[in-house]
Amino acid sequence: MRRSSFLIYFLGFFIFNLPLTFAQETAEVVNERILYIKPDGVNYMQYWTQRSNYLSCWVGLDKGRDVETHYEYIHPKEYLFQENENESFNQLHFNQGSFALMWRGNLGANVSKDTNGVYTYRNDTIRDSQGYYGFYSRPNGFKEFVYVWVLPENLEFVSYDCNQEGDWVQRGGTLSFYGKETNNLLFTIQYKSIEETPSEVEGRAVNITHTINVKTPNLKIMVWDDNEEDGDIISLRLNDQWLLQNFSLKNKKSQIHYQLSKPDNYLLLHAVNLGKIPPNTAAITVDDGILIQRFVLSANFGESQGIKIQYVGE
Repeated sequence: MRRSSFLIYFLGFFIFNLPLTFAQETAEVVNERILYIKPDGVNYMQYWTQRSNYLSCWVGLDKGRDVETHYEYIHPKEYLFQENENESFNQLHFNQGSFALMWRGNLGANVSKDTNGVYTYRNDTIRDSQGYYGFYSRPNGFKEFVYVWVLPENLEFVSYDCNQEGDWVQRGGTLSFYGKETNNLLFTIQYKSIEETPSEVEGRAVNITHTINVKTPNLKIMVWDDNEEDGDIISLRLNDQWLLQNFSLKNKKSQIHYQLSKPDNYLLLHAVNLGKIPPNTAAITVDDGILIQRFVLSANFGESQGIKIQYVGE
């Protein structure tokens, strides 16, 4: 398994290092973690709360993080920050067993995206020196563990799994896991963008004829008439933006630069007239700096053709 980034160290790694009294040995830990995923699928706002009857506790924080600027909410407000020279993380100590934290972060190496646009989140970690991994609590595990993901409107869940037993509940864009008497939890959660294929533009039906993948968001788009110039006039639209309007196609290529801001994008050819030789036809290339992809689109007064451009990253 790969070692997790800050998200797992901080979310999944907290230890109780106290004298072994009866109260400590029988302490009950209730832990809730809520991730509000941003529309880009990788950034988030995180709220984490724990309730227990431990006398004190600490959480791990990646080195290089500044407590005062990283956390947007800390309860209780009294705490002790300790730098560890011989560890890969620092410690945030609380003089009680219950706390709440909130901060912004990035899923980083814990999330990947395939060519179909599906994000896969995994909190795989290697075991520590005492055999703990994933989301865990020392020394007695969790009496209750609740893990919640809240997706924005442009994303939807595909699948979800945990290596420990528990109940899953999905309500709209919110997915919750409820576990009892558990520890060392590993999650795999998949999600993707909700398709927003345009069905019509300005009263004309839309026919998506091609789907292409690009690896960088910065595109160079070329458009021209690769047959006889016959007076075709077009408009070219990418998502909600007109790249060209009332443009006369020539054999000479015209160049447009565009930066994608989301995974799924739609480039549409809209006919302003039909020229001397119907239908209105344009040759188009999309260059992401790695690969140039060519196709031909046609349009008439009843239908606009287009392509879907999926930004899949490197």
